[in-house]
Amino acid sequence: MRQRTRTRRCRPLALAAALVLAAPAWGQDAFTPEDFQRTGLYLSGFASFAIPMEKGDLERDTSALFDATFGPGTRTDVDESWGLSAHVGYRLHERFAVETQFEWLSSIELDSELAGGGDADSEISLYALTGNLKAFLLTGRIQPYVLAGAGWGQSRFDPAGSGANERDDGFVTRLGAGIDLYGSPDVAFSVETSYVLATGALENLDYVSIGAGLMLRFYSEE
Repeated sequence: MRQRTRTRRCRPLALAAALVLAAPAWGQDAFTPEDFQRTGLYLSGFASFAIPMEKGDLERDTSALFDATFGPGTRTDVDESWGLSAHVGYRLHERFAVETQFEWLSSIELDSELAGGGDADSEISLYALTGNLKAFLLTGRIQPYVLAGAGWGQSRFDPAGSGANERDDGFVTRLGAGIDLYGSPDVAFSVETSYVLATGALENLDYVSIGAGLMLRFYSEE
């Protein structure tokens, strides 16, 4: 059932990619390589899928929380999370851009089997706000890139059976790579993968994010 849900959620992204990449033949003839290299503002929105990288530590800490209440023997499994990511950036040069990225993970699920029987399902939501520097390896219709960034993150832990929640924050860094596939100089379909390293109170929340979405570019006509 979960696999079917993931497939349905990916269908809009596949349709968006097909529409962007199916640029008419006349458009391909009308555009020059310089059209895809212009400086200016861009906005993009991604759907993302996040894979926690410290599952063992999350499982241990959550199990210990319930062991203290229900007795030792709790078993916890950690699931991945869907999320959203938004970028606001400016292309300074044909090879470089700077951007602000906000990523929100809706729910990292922690499914616990209690020692005395029964289940306890908890959730962690997380956001990361980073400033990134992007470097483009190619500057034509297909533009692979690498990025590095740093910023701040905050998590919210909602333990099962508790009316309270716990909030923590800390410094985060982001390293990633992606590719922009242009249908026209104004619109591109983008795919990006990044590793987010969290520190401080968020040290167990490192994750790999895989995202895809659309980018819109705005620039002055030359």
